[in-house]
This record gives sequence, structure tokens and C-alpha cells, in this order.
Amino acid sequence: MKLIFSIALVTITSYNLAQAKPTFDSPVRIHSEGQPISIPYGYSFPVSIDLDKDGLKDIVVGEYRKKGEIYFYKNTGSIEAPVYAKAQNLMIGEEVLTVPGIGN
Repeated sequence: MKLIFSIALVTITSYNLAQAKPTFDSPVRIHSEGQPISIPYGYSFPVSIDLDKDGLKDIVVGEYRKKGEIYFYKNTGSIEAPVYAKAQNLMIGEEVLTVPGIGN
């Protein structure tokens, strides 16, 4: 059985501090190159971070079950309307950055 996890963005629209009950918008599927971003194996954890220091939030997501690779989706759009480029492996020099996982 092949599991595919898609990445979705959910934002908090309001938060009632007294009742500690946030109100969430509906999830929005995030795309790269016109396709939903998906990780073919489980145990992924996406993070929104300005990795390349250009002022735009990119997406970094690791895949911890098979190869342990970490993928970088560069935001080529804007803060208000992000557009994510094709995934790239995070590299250290000429070597693909990996993390220990179940499969490696």
C-alpha cells in the first residue's frame, strides 16, 4: 500500500483568548508546478521558513521513511500570493542532505 501525504495550509482566522478556542479557515492544498505538493511516504513534517533569506516563506519538508531526504520548495511568488517552484533536495556541497529514518 502506497501512502501519499499532501500538504495543506490551515490558517487561524480568530482566537478567543478567554475560551481558548481558535477558529480555523478551511484547508487550502499547496501546489508546486501546478500539482499538489505530496510526499510519497509517511512521517513527513512540513515547515514554512524563509530558507534562502529573500523575504518570502519557502516550504521545507522531510521524508523520514524511505531515503530520509529533505525537500525545498522555493517561493517564487510573493508574501500575499506564494508560488512554489519544483522541489529540490537540500544539499551539503555535492551530497544530498538526509536524516536518519525508518528505511535508512
